[in-house]
Amino acid sequence: MMGFLTLMWIHEDITHIYELEHVMELTLTKKTFGAHSATFKDVKDVVEIWEWLDLGLLPTLVKHTDPVIKYVFHRTS
Repeated sequence: MMGFLTLMWIHEDITHIYELEHVMELTLTKKTFGAHSATFKDVKDVVEIWEWLDLGLLPTLVKHTDPVIKYVFHRTS
């Protein structure tokens, strides 16, 4: 019973959930990508969506720590 009550209390912690969502939204919408330092709000077509996913979203969400993988995925051609 205590476990259930603890989970319900954590689940209903609206303030922390709002703060987390707000920080995530700011981080993802303000992150610049591409040659023109575009942001998510500048995305207008499918090509730019894929570019934002590749250069804006994935590097923000997935941090590689292995030097070999960092070389493979973050090298510039």
